[in-house]
Amino acid sequence: MGVAGRDFHFPGGEQIVESFIEMMVNNDDGRLRSTIIKAIGTIKACRAESALIQCLNDPDPDIRSDAARVLGNLGCADAVSPLVAALRDTEPDVIISALGALSIIGDSRAVEAIAEAMDSKTSFQYQMGELAGDFAWDIREKAAEVLGRIASPAAIAVLSEMLKDDDADMMYGGLFRALICTGNPNALETVASYLKDADVQTRRKAAKAVAISRLPQAAEFLKQALLDEDNIVRIHALEGVGSLKGAADIVTLTLMLHCPDAQVRAKTAETLFKVGGKAVLKHIVPLLDDASAQVRGKAVEIIGSSASLEYSDKLVEALDDSDESVRGEAVISLGKTGDSKAMDSLVAQLRNKNKTRAFKDGIVIALGKMSLPGALDALWDVLNDAEADANTRRLAAQSMRYFECGQVAGKVRAGISSEDEYTRQSIAKVLRLHKCQESVDLLLSQLRDQSDAVKQEASISLAMHGRDEGLEVLRSMIAANNMENIGEICNGLAIINNHSSMTLLKRCLKHGDAAFRRASVKALGRKICGAECQAVMELFKDEDGEVRREAVIALGNIGDGKALPDLFGLLFDMEGHGQYLRKDIVEALGKISPAKAVDSLLLALEDEKMRNHHWLAVESIADIHRQMESSQA
Repeated sequence: MGVAGRDFHFPGGEQIVESFIEMMVNNDDGRLRSTIIKAIGTIKACRAESALIQCLNDPDPDIRSDAARVLGNLGCADAVSPLVAALRDTEPDVIISALGALSIIGDSRAVEAIAEAMDSKTSFQYQMGELAGDFAWDIREKAAEVLGRIASPAAIAVLSEMLKDDDADMMYGGLFRALICTGNPNALETVASYLKDADVQTRRKAAKAVAISRLPQAAEFLKQALLDEDNIVRIHALEGVGSLKGAADIVTLTLMLHCPDAQVRAKTAETLFKVGGKAVLKHIVPLLDDASAQVRGKAVEIIGSSASLEYSDKLVEALDDSDESVRGEAVISLGKTGDSKAMDSLVAQLRNKNKTRAFKDGIVIALGKMSLPGALDALWDVLNDAEADANTRRLAAQSMRYFECGQVAGKVRAGISSEDEYTRQSIAKVLRLHKCQESVDLLLSQLRDQSDAVKQEASISLAMHGRDEGLEVLRSMIAANNMENIGEICNGLAIINNHSSMTLLKRCLKHGDAAFRRASVKALGRKICGAECQAVMELFKDEDGEVRREAVIALGNIGDGKALPDLFGLLFDMEGHGQYLRKDIVEALGKISPAKAVDSLLLALEDEKMRNHHWLAVESIADIHRQMESSQA
C-alpha cells in the first residue's frame, strides 16, 4: 500500500486519507472496504468523494449503501446526480440510503427522481416476493421526508399531488409532516385543510403535523382543532399551542379545563401554564379537587414547578390526597418550594405512623433538598430512631449531604455514644461525605467503638478523608474477604496514597477473588496512580474479562506511554480476549497519546502479516478521531 510518511495529525490527515482511498478502490476485502468508507465519513474526508461515487456502482449492495450514506453525511453536492441514479437501484436498502443522503444535501435537482421513487410500482424491481411491497412503502415514506427537507416549490408540488393518490391515506402522516417541515405557509394551509376531514384518523394525523409547525399562521388552525369532537385531535392541538405559547387563546384554554375527558384536562393545564406562566395558576389550583387523580397530580406538579409560595398551603392539603401518586407529587413539589412552613407540614407527615414507607422516603429526600436547619433536625430524628424502617434511615443519612459540614458534625456528635449500633454506623457514613476537621475528630473517636462494624465504617470514612489511622482495620477487612465494602476500601486506600496503603492495594490486584481485583484496579485508575502502571498491565492476562476491561480503562486514565505496546497487543488479540474490549482499548490509546496511537495503527496497515486485522486498524483510527473531536467540543 505504501503510506507516504506518518505525519498524520487530526484534523486533516492527508496521508491516511490517500491510503484509505487506495485501499477502498483496490482491495477486494468487503469488510475492509466497508470499514474504510465508514471511517472516511467519520474523518469527514471530502477529498474521497470521487472514490465514494465509484462505490455506488459496486457489485456489493452493502458497499453501495455505505457509500451513499457517507456521501450524504459529507454533504457532497457533486454526488447529487450519482445518488439520483442510485434511486433506480434494485436493492431497497440502497435506495433508502440514497434518499437519506439526498435529504441531507437538500438539492432541488433531485426532486423529479425522488417523485419517481415515491411510485411504489417503479421504485425498484420486485425480487422479494411479498416483502417487496413493504419496502416500497418504506421508500415512499423516506422520499416524502426528503422532499420536505428540500422544501423547494417543486418538492411541495410533488407532496401536494401525492395527497391525491388513491393510497395516500396509508401515508398521510408522513406526507403531512413533510409538508409542514417545508416551512411554507401554503403547505401549512394544505395540511390544515384536512383538520376538517370526516375521517377522525385523518384529522388526528393532520393535527399532529400542524402541531410541529412554528409558523404564526398555525395558531389559528390549532385553535380550530381545539374545538374538535375527538380528544386525541384536541391533545395534539394543545401540544402545538404550548409550543407556540404567545399565540394561544387563554380564554379557550381556561374553558377546556372543564372538558369531560381527564387526559384533555391534564394536557390543557400543562399547556395553559406554558402559555400564561404564574399568572394562570389561579385557574389551575381548582384542579386540585378534580375527580381524576391524573388531573390532580398534574396540577400539583405545575404548582410545584412554578416555585410559587402563594399556593404552598394547597400543596400541603394534597399531602392527604386519596391517591398515593398525588401525595408523592405533593411531597416533591413542596420540597422545591423551600418554604419553612411547608417543611413543618412535611415533618408532621414524616412522624405520622400511618403513612407508608414509600411516602416517608419521599419526604426524607425532599427535606434534604430543602437544606433548612429544621429539616436537618428531622432527618437526624429519623436516623436516630431505632424503630424506623432501615431504608428510610439510610435515606435520612444520605440526605444529610446537602447540609454544611459543621451543621452535620454538631448534630450527630451526641449520637456517637448512642446505644444503637446502626445509628453509630450511619454517623460514620454521614461523616464520610463531609470533609472538615470536625468530621475527622469524630471519626477518630469512633475507632475506639466497641463494635467492629462501627470501627470498619469509621476506618473507610477516614481513608476517604486521606487519613490512615484506620489502615489496620482495613487490612483486616481485606483479610476477611469483606465483599460488601471492597469498592470503598480500595478507593480509600488509593486516596491515602502512602507506601502502606499502596502496598495493600497492590496486594488486592493479586487477590484470589475477581471482585477484589476489579475494585483495586478501578481505584488505581480513578486516582491516576502512574507508578502502578506495570502492576495494572499484568492484569491483561487475568482470567476474568471484567478485570481486563477495568485494567484497560485504568491505563487510559493513568496515561502512561509505557502501556501503549501492551494495549496494541491486546487490541489485535481478538481471539484471546474478545472484541468486546476493542472500544475500551482504543479509547485508552487515544487518551494516552493519539498521535502515537495513529502512528502505530498506520504501521499495522503496512504489515501484510496483519492483513486480517487491517479493518480493525482503520476502524480504530476513525474512533480515535471521533474521540479527539468529542474532547475538543
